[in-house]
Amino acid sequence: MVSKAPKPPAARSKAHLKTARESLKNWRLKTKLSRYTPSSLTTAFLMLDVTLKKLASARNFKTAEDIQMATGWIYAPRHGEEVLQLLANINKADEDQRGCAKRAKAAERKKQTQIRQAEKKRLADEEQEQEKQASKVLNTSQVTSMRKTHATCTPRGSTGCLPGCSVFSLESAVPPPPFASATNDPPPVFEQSVFMVCHLETIKVSLLMSYTVHRQL
Repeated sequence: MVSKAPKPPAARSKAHLKTARESLKNWRLKTKLSRYTPSSLTTAFLMLDVTLKKLASARNFKTAEDIQMATGWIYAPRHGEEVLQLLANINKADEDQRGCAKRAKAAERKKQTQIRQAEKKRLADEEQEQEKQASKVLNTSQVTSMRKTHATCTPRGSTGCLPGCSVFSLESAVPPPPFASATNDPPPVFEQSVFMVCHLETIKVSLLMSYTVHRQL
């Protein structure tokens, strides 16, 4: 659906009204000097101030007859169309100025929206990257802590843990998974974490069974 252009106001105001008044005053003076000189006709009589104010304010005049009927200006039949053309040019200049200001505001709003969207995306990307880094640091610190704990209970030169150790050697106690690498590289952090969780669950079951047997005895 095509939107209709906004209807212009019935009267001029502010800067638009001031421009119309100044233009009519200049027209009145130039017309007096160019067409009625030498003559006893004065500029004030050529177009009375009250008539000038009405013409500058109202926008509903379409013909010279409209001006004469609304204002009683006796020179409307001779100069009415000329004045209407002058006011039409003023109206067009005002509309163009308003249109430029409206387009400038729309462009500024669009620019600010794009800036806000870009900043929002940047913050979201930074937050996502921070979460990834934090997850990596957490997994690495967990595996490092488990390895240090295991190292304290494993004698030098031994391949297994001491009796009673709550942490098993990942290399000796866990058979290599089918997707393990053929090289001597340590398994990924995620695989180590999964294996350690499985061992801890096995320890819990063993301790529970020992406790049950002890209670029965």
